[in-house]
Amino acid sequence: MRRILSQFYAQTYPNKELIIFNTDKENPYELAIQDPAVIIINNDIDYLTGNPYENRGQICRDAVTHATGDYFMLADDDDIYLPWHLEQAVDGIEANGKDA
Repeated sequence: MRRILSQFYAQTYPNKELIIFNTDKENPYELAIQDPAVIIINNDIDYLTGNPYENRGQICRDAVTHATGDYFMLADDDDIYLPWHLEQAVDGIEANGKDA
């Protein structure tokens, strides 16, 4: 969790939020700091079916419902993001006139 937060705060793109979607009900996540840009969701039940999640696609579909921005990027807990990753991604999308 520390590495994920560190990489998030190091991002040069200013308008960002981090949604951590934890499906391990035996080990709920808690955040020591209060930051409205960081949202932790501890949930192992699919919003649509009411059953435990069966795949990553179901988890991502539910996680995106908590996002408030124009862009959404999926990441896994073992991914590494350099500080300019979000900024370059958004710049590339907007420079090419693509919709989110």
